[in-house]
Amino acid sequence: MTQTAGGQMAQHSVPFPLVILIAMIATCLYPANLPGPMQKLRLSEIYRSRHYATQRAARSVIRRAQHLAASEIVQIAADLKKLVKKYYTSARSYSPTQGDLQYFLCAVFYLWHSSRPIPAKPVLRDPTFDERTIHVGYLKHDLEPVAGLLDEGRDNRLVFDDAYLFIDFNDETMIVSFIFVDGNGIEIDPEDVDIFSEYASSEDRNVTLFHHYEDSERIRVMDHNWDVAIWSARRKIKRFAETGVTAIEAANWPNRLETEYMVPFMTVERVLEIYELDFD
Repeated sequence: MTQTAGGQMAQHSVPFPLVILIAMIATCLYPANLPGPMQKLRLSEIYRSRHYATQRAARSVIRRAQHLAASEIVQIAADLKKLVKKYYTSARSYSPTQGDLQYFLCAVFYLWHSSRPIPAKPVLRDPTFDERTIHVGYLKHDLEPVAGLLDEGRDNRLVFDDAYLFIDFNDETMIVSFIFVDGNGIEIDPEDVDIFSEYASSEDRNVTLFHHYEDSERIRVMDHNWDVAIWSARRKIKRFAETGVTAIEAANWPNRLETEYMVPFMTVERVLEIYELDFD
């Protein structure tokens, strides 16, 4: 997260679903004795700041980040670091900032504290139809009805209805294909489609769909990983609240930094490494 001239934090190129209210809270609560929000996140600064708890009794309610010890904060920061690492490919890198950590901590405690329950671990949702398709034209004529569809089997299969190009991943054959479909996702013959002029070239269609897929996949996967990171941090905090922390534990580095599994982001380059392309 960066800091604007007015002193407020603004979204950086990290996988955070920016919520303005949380950003405002993070700005207002930013610890004065930490380096500025644009500074690279160095965990040693968390200890030096003396902003966090030096000890805490067992079964205390943790309502905000300041109730955590520095040794606990760095365990929460491990989730943030893993989240950012999953977002970027090996060719790119971004080091989270102090501001990123404060935003993340505020998101963890937003409308939540350690005595409140947490749900089951988030599950990655399936991709939607829109995330796997682009609108490439209209149907030239009515298509044969399909049993089970509305409108006597003709729903989305009438002349001038939308036609789409769908990207299909077959995990058994490891082949990725580009298929024309109607609005129901049912495969149709390309000859039945009046294709837009900008998509007359199959290469243009495929490249556009690949870019759309990558953008959509980035949002789908990283929103999920954000939810996992928040869930993981809250689960740790509930454990911290139960066990408490001694002065010695608060001042020392934790024995280990545990993080939850996060889904890797599948770039187009990675897809081309794994799958064989079928242009037929």
